[in-house]
Amino acid sequence: MSLFTKSLVLKHPPNDDDLFFDAYQLIASFSEIPENGFVYDGLSTPGSGVRIHQWRNSDHANMIIQLVLDEVAKIRYLSIGAHDATETALREKLFKLVAQRFSSYSVAELRAAVRSDLENKAAWLSLALTLDGEFDSEVYESLSTELKSSNRASRRNAGEIAVLLQWPELKQPLAAAIATESDRSIKAVLELALREAGIDS
Repeated sequence: MSLFTKSLVLKHPPNDDDLFFDAYQLIASFSEIPENGFVYDGLSTPGSGVRIHQWRNSDHANMIIQLVLDEVAKIRYLSIGAHDATETALREKLFKLVAQRFSSYSVAELRAAVRSDLENKAAWLSLALTLDGEFDSEVYESLSTELKSSNRASRRNAGEIAVLLQWPELKQPLAAAIATESDRSIKAVLELALREAGIDS
């Protein structure tokens, strides 16, 4: 997840074909705004059950919009990426237009969903996407607890969410989890999360 990416997790989206059409129409309308022209870049399938429609900006080569259809996690979300910090103002303008068109989950709603079921991977993923790298103390405490869980799936899930969040604050609990983790595949996820947090194990 780019440092300059913002995501909107959609609430009660229509079927995928209608959702793509709605997104396509909205993004096409951005061309009416100076320097906001986007061109559809096609569909990719980076993994089983995951499809990504992508648009690139004709004036800002590093700006992209993605509509992600994740059948594995059962979520649909739109992301706007500006890989150059100087383009964040434009990203914010476009993000507001997208948010006006599509109903989405708030951080408070997703935090409550996670709080009610710490093993709800879709809720965790949605929350991580919606936070967009912004530190949240409650999420930090929950992840720190999950990293110490006796449940393998919980530890793996916590590591995968930490990869997305890229919080430097997670360095210590990740390092501690790596030191005691016996499962090699989970340890690999935790080590990746630690690198994403800004330090090698």
